[in-house]
Amino acid sequence: MKSTFISKLSDEEYPRVESNVKIKNVCITLYDIDKKEVYSIDLPLGFWKGIKDLEMLKSLVQKMNVVKNDTELTLLMSSIFSEIAEEYDIKKVPDGFEVDGGIYSTDNDKYGNVIKKLITHTPVWVPCQYYNCDTDNMMLDLAFYNNRNKLSIVPLPQKDAFQRRGIMEVSAHGALLEESKTGAMINWLVNYIHYNNIPLHHVFERFGWKDNLCFVSGDRMLSDKKTETVKIINVPLKSIQGLERLGTTDEWIKYTTKLLHHDKARLKCYAACTAPLLKLLNQKSFILHDYGESSTGKTKTSELGMSIWGDPSKLIMSSFGTTVGKERLATIFTDLPIFVDETSSASEDDNKAFIYLIANETGKLRGLKEGGLQETANWKTIAFTTGEAPITSDKSFMGMSMRTIEIYGGLGAHDKEAIDEFKIGVEKCYGVLGEHVIQEIINNYKDLPAFYNKLNEKFNTLATELNTSLNGVGGRAASMFAVLSLGGLIFEEVMEKLGGERKDAPVICANVYREYINVMAQSGYSSKAYEHFMSWYHTKEKYFLHDMMELDTKGPYDTYGNSTDEYIDIFPTVLKDVLEKGGFNYKRVMKDWTEDKTTEIYTDKNGKEFSTFPVYFFNKTKKVKRIYTIQGV
Repeated sequence: MKSTFISKLSDEEYPRVESNVKIKNVCITLYDIDKKEVYSIDLPLGFWKGIKDLEMLKSLVQKMNVVKNDTELTLLMSSIFSEIAEEYDIKKVPDGFEVDGGIYSTDNDKYGNVIKKLITHTPVWVPCQYYNCDTDNMMLDLAFYNNRNKLSIVPLPQKDAFQRRGIMEVSAHGALLEESKTGAMINWLVNYIHYNNIPLHHVFERFGWKDNLCFVSGDRMLSDKKTETVKIINVPLKSIQGLERLGTTDEWIKYTTKLLHHDKARLKCYAACTAPLLKLLNQKSFILHDYGESSTGKTKTSELGMSIWGDPSKLIMSSFGTTVGKERLATIFTDLPIFVDETSSASEDDNKAFIYLIANETGKLRGLKEGGLQETANWKTIAFTTGEAPITSDKSFMGMSMRTIEIYGGLGAHDKEAIDEFKIGVEKCYGVLGEHVIQEIINNYKDLPAFYNKLNEKFNTLATELNTSLNGVGGRAASMFAVLSLGGLIFEEVMEKLGGERKDAPVICANVYREYINVMAQSGYSSKAYEHFMSWYHTKEKYFLHDMMELDTKGPYDTYGNSTDEYIDIFPTVLKDVLEKGGFNYKRVMKDWTEDKTTEIYTDKNGKEFSTFPVYFFNKTKKVKRIYTIQGV
């Protein structure tokens, strides 16, 4: 860039002042009336290193009659950097300090002589300050040129910048700062900020709702007026990139149409759109768990819901993650859904802890190394989870189910074509529906409570009609399904406006609610499975040995096991087939039956435990599951 800063003069008039920006430096040159260069300074962008040079420039400008009076001189000096003010700004040096190749503190002795003491050879300044809206804290950018003359910027919380460790952090990035002079350095920063007008910007370290009905998703803030880019701090880059957008809404609808024909897939989208409603309607966080055998679409339908907001491949978290990691994930993604895949690989205690972690909406109280307590994390979210088995068990069935909606079997139908089309499409298109969902919520903000109350009343009525013996459990769950239905209505409204197919969200949610109430009304999942098994057994008794002498009259393919008055031994493959055909999850049932002693653990002579018993059939050792009858328990 090259420009003349005296507007009343043409490019051919001299004397004049020119600036020329080169990479990270600005060259300011003064020409006399004969077009001869009489003075030139080269200053780094972003700092006024060489304040004496600028005073010299002022003096020469006056002597050469470039300006007529002090007013024009002031205007000239302020206009010199007007075209590059965003990067370069002359700042005031506070009284008691001097900048001359380094930063000095100044004082007068008793004779009036100026005494200079070096603070640092590396001038450090504050080009920008930030207000963290999520923690109500200030942050500072500390900038300096390192010994390679490259600009470095170190962001720090203001409280750290004004402590020894913060100054040493800047030193670790290349500034020449002595630990013994950290006090003087802090004094310089405090005065510099006080006497200069430092630009102030907002930063965020969590997504979700902010003041004035604004919503942060990734590095974008959405409102009813505009979408703007914002600065995100203390958040993994993968999380920010996970909420990026790719493709168009037309493409998203195209790639998801077949998958969205299935109501269970659509339910995942409802849940994804429900997450931003929880805080606005003061509703509790919950989990949507999809369980069943592999290759049924559990993961892909969860990715479908996440693709509303961003790239599912970057938004998925393994169940192997630590409790602290999951807590941090929920905090960052407050007001958005999260996705934890394959809970079957985690222990029952871990899954139970995760359910209560999400539902309690607050993290653990933790101390700081230097004393005091950390700020307690909190969130509103809906967590997608998947696994081969239900995440709840009979042991904690009622309490955990009040915080969990469980659906079985992914799509609920075999549709490889729909899944394959989505798998291809989601690599090309994601994150494009989220801002439409937020806009729909903002547009209907005042009416949301009325919509919710109406839906809640309907689900409470439905709970009473379905079962009257749940002591209010169905009513308490009604609020969970009411807000889920409202999220569904938001999704369907967006789909219709964008040219997609619309379905009846409350009807789809009501069907899931009926199944939920029926399960809750049962005496227990494992008890129901036991009743199913015994009913089947009584029709197949001829396939069980009642006396080992019967081996002579039966073949190996005519035998499912043996039975006594106390227990039934059955081959595991047969039992698995019986339970799954009855709609029960084999792993879940085995877990529950082991806990309530319906099945027994076999311990060998070495004290090693096994879930199966060895029996000797047809000249071979076979393994069986031992199930105790009611009389035998």
